Amino acid sequence: MPVTSNNPVITSNPVMTSTAPGNGFDPSQLADIHLPQAISFWPIAPGWWFTLGVVIIALTAFWLWKKQHERDPAVLEQRRLKRLKSEAQQELEKLKQQYKAQQNAHKSIEALSVFLRRFALSVYPREQVASLTDEQWLKLLDRLSGTEDFSGCFKNLLLEAPYQAPDKTIDTQLLEQLFAAAETLLAKTVQQKLSAQKDSGGQHV
Repeated sequence: MPVTSNNPVITSNPVMTSTAPGNGFDPSQLADIHLPQAISFWPIAPGWWFTLGVVIIALTAFWLWKKQHERDPAVLEQRRLKRLKSEAQQELEKLKQQYKAQQNAHKSIEALSVFLRRFALSVYPREQVASLTDEQWLKLLDRLSGTEDFSGCFKNLLLEAPYQAPDKTIDTQLLEQLFAAAETLLAKTVQQKLSAQKDSGGQHV
């Protein structure tokens, strides 16, 4: 008589056998991770082409305007006057320093007279200045300075002192005032010329 057993038969569990050695998780079988490609700036979008074209046109127009502006006669004259003022101030300062170093009043007055003549010729047409002498010349200096000092208190210094004997005493304080008056004259003359150009439609630099 067959003997039957009451004990349950233990069979293999599929889940458990899948974790057995040789049948486990293999990382090498995973697919590679592919990151998205970086966004390229080329080709440029149509909108950027339009913006670039506008910028190039604007820069070209500005460059052409600037070149034309630099050739404008009013602009060139204003630059010339400003450069003249700067150079004249430097030369006048040299004359003052030479006077302080040499203490030669006669020579300084003569040099200052020549300086004023050259400055006037640089500002006004030669035919309006070159022929002026004595009182007429001093009147022009009065007009440029807006005073009557040149035909007044400085008259003897400018007309007589350069021709006096070297031992002739000269009022050195009055000579220093003449230097100051000359500096005021050149600054005021240039400013008047610049203002006249502005009133006539000239443009500032």
